[in-house]
Amino acid sequence: MSELLKKYKEHLFEYSDRLNKDNRILFGDTEMSNVEQLNNKYQQQLLKLFSDKKITLLKAKNHASKKLFERALNAIPPFDSSGRGFRDTLIWLDIIDTIKDSPDYFCFITANTKDFGSSKLSENLQKDIGTNPEKLLYFNSIEAFLTVYGEQISFIDKDLLQKFFKDKCKFLLSEINVGNISHSSIEEIPREYEVISIEYFDIGNIDIDDFYIYGSDANNYKIQVELGVSLELDVSVYSTRKNDFDEPEIINGYTYCWIEISLLINKISREIEVDKNVPISVGYAI
Repeated sequence: MSELLKKYKEHLFEYSDRLNKDNRILFGDTEMSNVEQLNNKYQQQLLKLFSDKKITLLKAKNHASKKLFERALNAIPPFDSSGRGFRDTLIWLDIIDTIKDSPDYFCFITANTKDFGSSKLSENLQKDIGTNPEKLLYFNSIEAFLTVYGEQISFIDKDLLQKFFKDKCKFLLSEINVGNISHSSIEEIPREYEVISIEYFDIGNIDIDDFYIYGSDANNYKIQVELGVSLELDVSVYSTRKNDFDEPEIINGYTYCWIEISLLINKISREIEVDKNVPISVGYAI
């Protein structure tokens, strides 16, 4: 719990610094965000969620210093060769002790893929679990966990979401910043051409890469959707084989971007709308 609150507080300070800088530039406003108040509110919401979902918080155990020293000396993960990884090792030892003492199965969710493993738990750490490695299910993100164990609603599927984005895809154009499209990512440009600028772009195809239900209220299901989007481009280029004074040409090309977007799906009418309270995130091919 302490580690979770610490990370959240770090993100709050980072966001607060950016926000305050923008406020000073735009409005001359230097009022600081109340990070402590937001962090306390986050803690209260977490405790309520844990209580509602009957989630048990593990209590830190007093691990023998000899065990920690041996792991650090031998660079046994989560320790690395420089000796870093003390806090992660304490967390990991708590987990394996809890697993060994319990007949239950557990899920371990962490974004620290460097120390714990990317798509699956690192082999060195699997050895710590003993003869029943299946007792610990490993996920490298909340999204990955919810994809498997989140609430499932039979009528919400890829076909339903695909139809929504096919009918309403034009609104996504306003979320795509042409200035963020890397010229080196544009495909079908002959080698002898150098890209000058992108003159026009449109959405070519949208694929539902993944989705999960992350919450609900009295009226709506809340859905997070990850989209793979192909972009069709009209690109201004010049030929490196011709004279520098030749006029630029317009040719076609394409590239990709990835969009994360939150939707609200009405429980009764099944109508879909974009959740305007959640920012849309866009990533671009390099």
